[in-house]
Amino acid sequence: MMQVIEQIENNTTSKVTFTCEDDDVLDNVHRLIAAIKKNTSLLTIEFLDEFLGCLRSDARSELLGALTKLQSLQELRIEGGLVMIVDIAEIVCDIPGLKVLTLDNVVLQGIEKDFTAMELSLHQHRSLKEFSIEKCHTAVQGISTSGLELAGQKQPVGALRTSSPNAPRARTA
Repeated sequence: MMQVIEQIENNTTSKVTFTCEDDDVLDNVHRLIAAIKKNTSLLTIEFLDEFLGCLRSDARSELLGALTKLQSLQELRIEGGLVMIVDIAEIVCDIPGLKVLTLDNVVLQGIEKDFTAMELSLHQHRSLKEFSIEKCHTAVQGISTSGLELAGQKQPVGALRTSSPNAPRARTA
């Protein structure tokens, strides 16, 4: 799996997928972060199978923060784990070319104003064509994800979906 980090370092890959099975990557997360900050070839990143949940919270935030340096990034998928909503908002704000953002089965951490900031980021993003938030819930009871769903639906470009017709709707914790 170290070859994935080398491919990122050498700008020889456009798509990477990480899972909790990627022990070499998890053990070398700071090398991964450094590689991502300098990369110019990545178009798609997928954090699946609770990969982000396998990281300490500080490393998770640092890794997501590194994504803001990827001006080539067009698609980001996060599946499982805990994520600070402010980290996602920064990605949306700092990557103007992002076209697809998928959050699936993620526990979103943060306070009400963080979720409001994320909603504003979604409203203001010009190139986001698809924002999908499925089976996500908040870590703090009483905070709803419905504002994020509505912000995605109000996007002026492309087709945005917040869940498939038969999928369970996101709900509060």
